[in-house]
Amino acid sequence: VRGYLGGDDYFLDYYQLETDGKDAEHWDTDTWPLEPRYLAAMYWSTMTLSTVGYGDVLPKSNLERLMAIVGMVLGGGVYGIVLGNLVSIVTDVDSNTRAYQDRMGAIISYMNQRGFPPELMRKVKRFYRRYFKSKSALDEKAILAELPAKLKTESSMFLVSD
Repeated sequence: VRGYLGGDDYFLDYYQLETDGKDAEHWDTDTWPLEPRYLAAMYWSTMTLSTVGYGDVLPKSNLERLMAIVGMVLGGGVYGIVLGNLVSIVTDVDSNTRAYQDRMGAIISYMNQRGFPPELMRKVKRFYRRYFKSKSALDEKAILAELPAKLKTESSMFLVSD
């Protein structure tokens, strides 16, 4: 616990700890009450695991250590949420592309499982690439089936004219 701060004398002076007349060479953290020891250990481990760094300014009191731990945990949580949302946005940008990749993956897996020859596999993949360039990989029938009759008619007229 005390090693990351430098020498023992510095540690004792910095935290204003009572050593009962013992010098730094004979002083041990076992003389601390149990709660501050655990709090100091939690502070050190949280600071290490959150990669915040040890810095120049250290907490002196137990309340300061506790607030620093809470800040590091909350900061890491917010960072994780923001990063997770960004990844989700980037991966779900285009549902048609995702549906295309899923369908092509299923087609290729089917052909591999059935032992299609490489030349035939290439022709089938080429066909589906061209097919999905002109058609949506999404299930248009299912999408249109959920629409009310008036919207379904209007959408169908638009798609036919396209």
